[in-house]
Amino acid sequence: MKKFALRSLVAAAALAASTSVSAANDGSNGLTSQGDLLITLEIDQLISIGGLDDIVLAQDPTTLQYTGVSDFCVGGLATTNYDVTLAGSGSTFELTDGGSGGDPVPYSVSYDHDNDASDGTVATHNDPISYTSVTLNDLGCTGAGGTGNTNNAQILISVAPSDIPNNAAADYTDTLTVTVAAK
Repeated sequence: MKKFALRSLVAAAALAASTSVSAANDGSNGLTSQGDLLITLEIDQLISIGGLDDIVLAQDPTTLQYTGVSDFCVGGLATTNYDVTLAGSGSTFELTDGGSGGDPVPYSVSYDHDNDASDGTVATHNDPISYTSVTLNDLGCTGAGGTGNTNNAQILISVAPSDIPNNAAADYTDTLTVTVAAK
């Protein structure tokens, strides 16, 4: 009997919760009738990236460090806060030679929510970097890399000369996945 009473109470509470949300008021019969209803706009926080370009690392003749940059756009709707997560195709940031027998080459990644390369945050593989109260471009990044919205983010890749193995193959690659999440 107690189980039945408990189930009945839970069912009644669920019914009350689902029907009490409505704030509509019907009109009464007459020459005119007036009613009202509640309008609710539920806005999802959305985010997008656009304008990513492949990076070819070039060696600086002075430092001998290999570096490259990709400027791109982060756009959003109803948010100024987001996380960005950067992950290579393996469990670390590592360039491989496609099976030619060369040792893998570690690389570092920095992310900058502007494109001046002055204050990027060094990324940890697959660990989010948080940004709050930043300016985002239009959702969809229309015109990223050209007219319209401008690029407002940057990925910087670098390889130290000391990380280049003695048995280095000619070409090393990795796929970097960039994930942005509104919050």
